[in-house]
Amino acid sequence: MNDAKTILRNAITTSLIVVSACLFTATCSFAGVGEGVAFYKQGKVNEAIAEMRKASEANPQDTVSRRWLGFYLLQQGKAQEALVPLQEARALNADGPDLRHNLGMAYMGKNDYDKAVVEFNAALGMRKDWPECLDNLGFAYLQLKDYDKARDAYTKAIAIAPDNSGLHNNLGLALKGAGKMDEAIVQFKKAVELSPKNAEAATNLGLTLKTKGDLAGAQDALDKALAINKDNYAAQLGMADVLVSLKNEIAATERYEAAAKLKPSEFTPQFNLGVLYLKQSKFTESAASFGNALQIKPDELEAMTYQGWALFKAGKVDEGIAKMTEATEKGPRFATAFVNLATAYTLQGNNDKAIAAWQSVQEIAPANNSAIANLANLYFAAKSYDKALEQYQAAVKATPNSADAYFGMAACLSQVKKTDDAIVAYNKAIALNPKMASAYNNLAVELEKQNKIDRARQLYEKALEVDPKHAEATRNLKRLKETNPVKPK
Repeated sequence: MNDAKTILRNAITTSLIVVSACLFTATCSFAGVGEGVAFYKQGKVNEAIAEMRKASEANPQDTVSRRWLGFYLLQQGKAQEALVPLQEARALNADGPDLRHNLGMAYMGKNDYDKAVVEFNAALGMRKDWPECLDNLGFAYLQLKDYDKARDAYTKAIAIAPDNSGLHNNLGLALKGAGKMDEAIVQFKKAVELSPKNAEAATNLGLTLKTKGDLAGAQDALDKALAINKDNYAAQLGMADVLVSLKNEIAATERYEAAAKLKPSEFTPQFNLGVLYLKQSKFTESAASFGNALQIKPDELEAMTYQGWALFKAGKVDEGIAKMTEATEKGPRFATAFVNLATAYTLQGNNDKAIAAWQSVQEIAPANNSAIANLANLYFAAKSYDKALEQYQAAVKATPNSADAYFGMAACLSQVKKTDDAIVAYNKAIALNPKMASAYNNLAVELEKQNKIDRARQLYEKALEVDPKHAEATRNLKRLKETNPVKPK
């Protein structure tokens, strides 16, 4: 019986795109503005912000202090706060490419990319050859998934600054988003060529090569990214995925562990660690990893199901069954949870609950071969031969080359006294698997019912030729020789 079905989650990664706020030149017309600028030049940003706040509050019509205040707040990553003084400056009829650019940065910081695009385009209308603004415009378009416009913005930026590694990296992202993988790879390679220490470009190159199926190239690129920065989460996660594809699951486990340490709140590495630990029969570790995943996504049915299976396999039977049952209750149409629960009950020997769970699987997924096979076996064990026969017949239809399915059907036919049909089914099982000793034995039993003693003897002997230790064939042949001795010629 197969263990629980498990799948690896693909990593979803994002790449760093450098954005910038722009300084502007203006006459410091009110008290406090000059002091604020002086503080900023000394690296005292908090003091600079305090001075600009005072200046703007003291002078409601002053745009200069408001523009500086917005700029300083952007430097601290406070986009929401920065937006207020920048909008006030615009409302006071202040304008210019720097102000519009900084407004775009503020909107982008609060994920309002449509408004960011408007401001960046306005800035570019005033200052055309501005690669930084084009870069940020491209980023905004990327977030809007408008990959063609993002590509156009980055292409224009590269025409102005052809040796900028970051721009080539970002153009690669736009091309990748548009599904142009080969063109994206060219840009990522160019970015790495221009700046061998650009870990983001190396990471993106590796991830894109992985998507293309170039696992060796992906591994090389990601190795370089990790050599630059071993704390690169996207590279660790991508390398783990590559190693899984290369069937090196031990090394992949180490990479997922590294990724999980870097970002403990990310679901993917925790889930995939659970899967790999499960495959390595490290059931306690698997249960713990799935538990970590569930702390991040408490209602994730796969993680819940697999944690239950890991607990069951770790010997925590009741706890495991409870967790799998919870998954079936939260996902009444989630077949995998019922499959694992049914498997657990089957292994336990709890046939009634196993039958109920397999019936649920069959209701959700009528073509599920595991449900058909297990229900057939369980009905047979319960001596419900008509129900078992129905399932075995379904198994034969679903898997016509399965010797086991024909063998089970033959056994049921024998129990319901359909000897001729049973003989046909056993012969079919033997044709599909000539090494099935039990089929030879059982076929011989059916032939004895028809008084075909010599042929039955031959089949018992064939069963023992295939499996000399076959107990039933040994007993049957001995009995047959005693009750029907061979007459001397």
